[in-house]
Formats: sequence, structure tokens, C-alpha cells
Amino acid sequence: MTCHVLTRASGIHSIQKLGCVAQLDRALPSGGRGRGFESRRIQFAFQLTFRTCVAMFYVMRTDATTVAEYLQQIPQQWKTLVDATRERLLASIPSGYDESLRWGMISYEVPLEVSGPTYNHQPLMFAALAAQKNYCSLYLSAIYSDPARRGQLEKAFDEIGKRPNLGKSCVRFTSLQDIPLEAIGNMLSQIPVDEFLTMYRRAKTL
Repeated sequence: MTCHVLTRASGIHSIQKLGCVAQLDRALPSGGRGRGFESRRIQFAFQLTFRTCVAMFYVMRTDATTVAEYLQQIPQQWKTLVDATRERLLASIPSGYDESLRWGMISYEVPLEVSGPTYNHQPLMFAALAAQKNYCSLYLSAIYSDPARRGQLEKAFDEIGKRPNLGKSCVRFTSLQDIPLEAIGNMLSQIPVDEFLTMYRRAKTL
């Protein structure tokens, strides 16, 4: 099963792949699909991002156990791009998030001692960066899960004249010209840990 969050369908954002849609439709009662249904779909998409999609990430295999080791192992063609993107993320992400190697990628996450127990006993992923064979991937859980921020992200892509190349809950890119990195950094900088945890806990109550 593959989850594509931040896709277009009839002018609105939805979960695209049938496996995720089936979960969504089963979770929401048929009698409640009137007013506010799209909002509830958005909230459930956030829950799926953590409970389902994160567990399904397929990234470049690596035996690295630290970020430093991972950076040494990524394909040479992506080193400059990953370094520049990581530098922007480190400069933008608010204090309180940890950088670590998890899920086979560079993960920016909420420490368990701050979040408390999670559904999979792993820190909550706020954002992540990965180098693949043919592209790099930027995972943006906090932005995907917020309708207003997703709209800002779309607008940022429009402003640079690029159409986002979407993968498994991520944006794929092969150069800094492919993504509005400054805008993404600005959006991430405005989501402190407390707000992100509130978003996550609200989704869990659905």
C-alpha cells in the first residue's frame, strides 16, 4: 500500500491510493459525510501519515547508524544537494526537535521524553531528508497534515514555476531549483514542538 498525501483531485487535496482511501472511508461513518467531511479527511490523513505511511517508507538501504555515516554513504551526485538542504533544515527547524538517523534517512523528530509514548514506540517524525538512487526526498509530515500550510506549500511551488513531484508522503527533487526550499524552511520554522504535538494528539482522537 502506498500513501500519497498532498495530491490533487477535483481541486481539493485527498489521499490518492485506494488502500489509504479504504481505511479512511471505513474510519469515518457514512452518516457524517456532509459538512466538515473534508476537514475530517484532512485530520485522518495526518493520522495515516504516522500510523501507516511512516511504516511503509521505502528508502535507499544503508547500514549507517549515524547522520555522519549516512552522509558519507549517499551517492556522490547528491552530496551537495543533501548538504544544502540539510543546512537549511537545521537553520529553520525550531529548537526541541532532534536530528537522528531513522527509517533509513535523516529524521527531525520529537524526543520520546518530550512526546511521551507513541503508537510505534518511536519518536514522532516532524520532517526528514533522504537520498535515493535517482532523486532526493523531503518528507514534510507537519506541513502535509495542516490544510493551510499545504496551501502555502502549493503556492510556493507555483511561485517558482514548478510542479511538485510527489512520492510516498514526500516531495522528490533533483536540484535546489525543483523545490521552494526557503519557503519550506520558513514554514517549518513556525511549527514549535508544542504545536506539532497538539496536531498529532488531535489526530489521534479521531
